[in-house]
This record gives sequence, structure tokens and C-alpha cells, in this order.
Amino acid sequence: MRKFLPALPLSSLHRMIRRGLIRLNGGTAKPEALLEVGDKIEIPMFLCEAESGSPWVETTAQGADSIKTMILAETEDLLILNKPAGVLVHGSHNSLEAKAQRHLGPRMPPSLSFVPGPLHRLDRNTSGVIVFSKSIIGAKSFTESMQAGKIRKTYLAILQGRMEGNYEWEDYVLRDEKSRKSTATPFHQDLSVKALPRTDRLGQKALTSVHTILSNQAHSFVALRIKTGRTHQIRSQAAARGYPLAGDFKYGALRQQGNSSDKRVNYFLHAWRLEIQGVPMEIKAPIPKNYLQIIKKIFALDEKEVYSLLRQSKI
Repeated sequence: MRKFLPALPLSSLHRMIRRGLIRLNGGTAKPEALLEVGDKIEIPMFLCEAESGSPWVETTAQGADSIKTMILAETEDLLILNKPAGVLVHGSHNSLEAKAQRHLGPRMPPSLSFVPGPLHRLDRNTSGVIVFSKSIIGAKSFTESMQAGKIRKTYLAILQGRMEGNYEWEDYVLRDEKSRKSTATPFHQDLSVKALPRTDRLGQKALTSVHTILSNQAHSFVALRIKTGRTHQIRSQAAARGYPLAGDFKYGALRQQGNSSDKRVNYFLHAWRLEIQGVPMEIKAPIPKNYLQIIKKIFALDEKEVYSLLRQSKI
């Protein structure tokens, strides 16, 4: 019941059961009852209507329709979306997860043991490809593929500073939950535990392949293929080498003259492509229009030239 009515307080749920508003197999239910296959739970309609967070309740047509324009691909087990920048993946009624659940709910068999959800992370201000499970089989298969290194994710970004050539970034990334910031330390630096605060660990290994597509004196347009999935991996690794994402003030990007108090997040990081080894399917998320405008302003390239350059780069 907690999975079906996630926003209902536990005390209210117990009260509804005691009053007989929630019934089991046509009779009075008990909170400690263990369900068996074939059991039937009856819930009053007003609870479902009030439960806007329930994954199976479609509250508005707009809530379901709004996600249709984001769909890049869909299989029997997976839903692949193009996430806009600024949208939370989970954690609110307007999150991508909530929208995906409302979109899928009417088409899926009722289940108290499985709820569709995201299979990997994308930061709020990162756009692009994100995969949701539609079944336990899909979730298990995708997770196993990630653990086996069969999922290849490529991002596009604009970095501050001139970068040339291709690189392999190998770091230890240490996450500070208090500041909500990650610190990357390249492998070759002194990583003795004594040099770290006692409460910290060395961090987790983070591996990223970097390909420079285009650069000028002030900026670099790059493709990054992540081989691990640490929180803020790209942002922290780029900053550690003196090439923070342009506009990523949290990780040291310079502010434009006269905008020292501007705290808006306006960096360019786009999950552009996802490939699954052994599956003849390559998913690409179109570059957002506002990102194309940024590229045009910085590098004087129009949309056709950008995509032509990506094809020529053979990333």
C-alpha cells in the first residue's frame, strides 16, 4: 500500500484500514496481513484521486502528454527520453520520473512490487538521453549491462579554455554531501591517505575519454565518453584540469565581467548518445536549440555545420 499511495502518511493509511475503507478480498483488512498471489485489495476512489503522487493515477491529460515529445525510443521493457535541462529526474510531482509513471501507468498491469523508474542519473541541469525501466526484466538487463561495461554514454560539453587533442581522464572522485560537490584527484598525484581528512576516503575511480571537436582561444567544444558513473564526474574532472564547464561557477568557471553576482546555472552538458553493446540500436538526443545558439555565438557554426562536424569527428 505504501508503494501504491506513496504520499499518504503511514498513520492515515492505518486509520483507513481500521475504518474498513481499505479491504482485502471483500472483507476487513489488517495492517499485518501478508498478501498472496490472487489477493484483491479494494481502495476507495477518493484516495486515488487525492493521491497525485501515485504512479498509476493519471491526474491530468497534460501530465501524460507532456512527456510524449521527449520520447526518443521505446521497447517492451525500456522507455528512453530526451531530458530537458532544468528538470529534476525524481523527487517531485513534476519530475521526469513522475511524468513517466503517469504516462506508462494506464498501459501497464497493476503491480505493488514494481514501479517504472530511471536506470541511471542525470543532473538537474544536464540534458539528453535517460533510460527508464518498464519492467523488472528491463531494469535487470540494463543494470547488468552497465555493470559489465556494455553501455556507452557520450556527452557533449563546452569547456572554458583551449583544449587540443584527445585524453583519458583517470581520477579518484571524492563526494562531499554537505557542500554537494565532488573533487577529482588525478591518479598520478600524491594520494596518500595521510593527506586526506580522517573522515574522508580516497574516493571512487572515475574514467572518462575526451575528444576535442573544436576549440578557440577561450573555449573548447568536446565529446566525453564516461566509463564510470560518479556524481558530477565530468564537472569535477574537467575542473581538476583547469577546464571547467563554461558557466559552471560551482566548479570554478570564470564569470563574465560585470556579472559577478549572477548565480544562474547555465553550463552546457548534454547526454548526446547512448549505445548498448550487442543491441543494434544507437540512441541520440538532438542538441537543444539554446545550446546550438551558444555554439553559434562562440564558434560561428550553424546547426548543419555542428552536426557535420560531429559526423566527421567519428566519436
